Amino acid sequence: LRALGDEAFGELLVIVELQMPVGAERADVVLLGWSPSSPRGVVIELKQWSKISVDPLTNFVDVPHVGIHRHPSIQVLNYRGKLRFFNQHAQQYELFSTVFLLNALTRDQEALIESAPRMWTEEAPLFTSAEHQAFAQWVSERLLPTSLDPLEAVAFTEAPYAQSKHLFSFVKEHARDIAQDAELALAG
Repeated sequence: LRALGDEAFGELLVIVELQMPVGAERADVVLLGWSPSSPRGVVIELKQWSKISVDPLTNFVDVPHVGIHRHPSIQVLNYRGKLRFFNQHAQQYELFSTVFLLNALTRDQEALIESAPRMWTEEAPLFTSAEHQAFAQWVSERLLPTSLDPLEAVAFTEAPYAQSKHLFSFVKEHARDIAQDAELALAG
């Protein structure tokens, strides 16, 4: 809240704990903005990890007393892919992804960035709470100014499952990648 506390962000539409159209996952926060003719959204994964270690071979993250997790950038990119391919309303949106590391230190952020393929962290950058101004600027560049009707959040949230027209060409083009790791392929 502090990172986006400026009144300029007051008109953004906010969806919390958005259920994915397939699977049991939920996106922590989705922000909607820009214009009715060119709507945009930002999918945000929030992490309260205060200490981590990353396996450089698998990119899995070990969080003490919590367990092993997928890299947060690939997690949020997977959510973005599911919305693009399976949420009828989201298919109209240009979607972006990011991770906000609430308690992480710079060294943890650096470990996540250094261990991951560059595409992951370019497509879903990681911000710490110390970088809240940079995070606010990143969101602002993608969503402001906005003139969306507040009912857009309801339409986005309640949209039916629908396979996008791009899904079938994507499946055909990435069949091998999907066979190896569907979650990773959908994040692309």
